[in-house]
Amino acid sequence: MIDPAEVTKVVKSAYINYQRSYVRKVNENLRKNKRIENTLQKYPFASKVLQLGSLMDPYKDELHLSKALDIILESPVYSRVDERENASKEEDKGLDYTDILVQELLKWYKEEFFKWVNKPICSRCHNDVQEKIIGLPPVKPFTSEHSIGGASIVERYKCLNCQHLILFPRYNNPSTLLDTREGRCGEWNNCFILILKSLSIQTRYLWNAEDHVWCEYFSPKMKRWIHLDSCENAFDNPLLYNEGWNKKMSYVFAISEHYIVDVSDKYIKHNSPNKLPRNKISSTSLQRVLTVFNSKNFAEIQEDKIFYEVITDFINDVEATKKIRDGATVTAKDEDMKPRQSGVGEWTKNRGENGQ
Repeated sequence: MIDPAEVTKVVKSAYINYQRSYVRKVNENLRKNKRIENTLQKYPFASKVLQLGSLMDPYKDELHLSKALDIILESPVYSRVDERENASKEEDKGLDYTDILVQELLKWYKEEFFKWVNKPICSRCHNDVQEKIIGLPPVKPFTSEHSIGGASIVERYKCLNCQHLILFPRYNNPSTLLDTREGRCGEWNNCFILILKSLSIQTRYLWNAEDHVWCEYFSPKMKRWIHLDSCENAFDNPLLYNEGWNKKMSYVFAISEHYIVDVSDKYIKHNSPNKLPRNKISSTSLQRVLTVFNSKNFAEIQEDKIFYEVITDFINDVEATKKIRDGATVTAKDEDMKPRQSGVGEWTKNRGENGQ
């Protein structure tokens, strides 16, 4: 009698071997072909795309993950998840435990844990009147604290009440952000991803060329990547930016630990007046850059189980994005299409995110 489990094992092994062989051939061809060097020289955007590949690196630190996990275990999030599960609400049908957990994390993070900063409060006189705090030119990080926190720049402000100089380091280290618990979209996203990763939730970093970042998690129940924006407490609302904010957009990339994928069609409506020209790089050259990065990373995965999961996820996601590009509809509720909630009027207006 044929053992179905053994057949599945053999088929899976053959599939893994086929994909590994294919990845090797791609890498061999790329090594012989010098066009990637020409692409990097011709298009500065190509180098930027490759740099995105390191965005998930900070979330591999076990100490950082442990620190985030301790915070979640001490929070009310899990008790709230249990309450929802016991209540069996109509709106929770179609969701599993992970989906409800992510929703409760979003709400807690937005309302109780992290704070939005337009201009920082004066640390001397505690002035928080934005009009009485003026911006000064930023400077490079200059202390060991800035370095440890991975600060990109240090913003400077002057309090008109007491003339005090206010410093606002733009930290990138997600562990540091667990302590400071404040910032703008970059800080919000960096810290929230660390929290998701600490709970072993499969997560990707989302980068938009027009200066916004957010993330996605993979829902085992829905079998797809779900849009999340911790700044907005937004769940599964990919057209929020392009339609709700009226944000003009060109490129959106999803970055996992093993690959980069172009998901622009998921977040930018095909016929939207807010769709910007994709003219930073030719489509052929962009595909070549992504292939170089992804093939190299796929080849470095030693464990068959991880290789199979990554390749399967990658192929499924590329196919899902292709369906959208070919006309599949990304659904959006009118009540979810709101202008930006985080940030103040002038700031969101200057960024083209106020829904106007």
